[in-house]
Amino acid sequence: MLNENAAASEPYIAWVKEGRKYDLGALLITQQPGSIPVEILSQGDNWFMFHLLSAADLNTLKRANAHFSDDLLSSLLNEPIEGQGVFWSSVGGKPYPVSLRVRSFEQQFPMRDPDYNRPAGNTVAQSIREAVSPPGVAQPVSIVPAEEPLEPELEPDRTFEPVADAKQTMESQAIAAVRANTKTMAWLTSEDGMPWYGFQLALMEGLPEIDNRSQFAFNLVPRALSEIFGGAQAWETYTSPRSGKRWVRRKS
Repeated sequence: MLNENAAASEPYIAWVKEGRKYDLGALLITQQPGSIPVEILSQGDNWFMFHLLSAADLNTLKRANAHFSDDLLSSLLNEPIEGQGVFWSSVGGKPYPVSLRVRSFEQQFPMRDPDYNRPAGNTVAQSIREAVSPPGVAQPVSIVPAEEPLEPELEPDRTFEPVADAKQTMESQAIAAVRANTKTMAWLTSEDGMPWYGFQLALMEGLPEIDNRSQFAFNLVPRALSEIFGGAQAWETYTSPRSGKRWVRRKS
């Protein structure tokens, strides 16, 4: 449960407060609105509300959004029809509630793979994994069907796809690119070292085109320096007396 006093709620509060400027959104689904901090609920622009019994949950909605009046909350408390609810949105400039009925998705559309034996779908996650995985790591899943029915206790021979950590792979590729850059390595291993930001840019050159690439490279700097110099205790940061900027160098 995400309540105001739980430390686990802090990242979610930061997400809904700051995510908009990074084009990030959040979809929150709960049967207990009272378990979610009001700081999160108050950031909601689109609401789908259905039958609620708890007075605490109804009061939480009222605290989070002043448009949720007593008559609206009363309709949620006394709603007898399953799937009947209220939609409210502030996006269109006219924040008023709209009554709605949600139809059953399962009744509308049959399952395409009820036996779960069709190949995996071509998803975005799969394409990213293929793009960042080293050659030969990502192999498609193959299932060899049996020609004759098998005994219940036996299973077909299977080969499973090795799981590649996309983040780990990108980090390793970026560090390898820095090692191969003789100019960067000469600067980094010099007596004065090099600017933190300059090393960050060198790491960025070895990264694929991903969102927030600069921040990814910034976070990678400590690990990259530790791998290059042989441990976290083998390098240090300091303020350059000439530029006033943060630099990195090997410890003497």
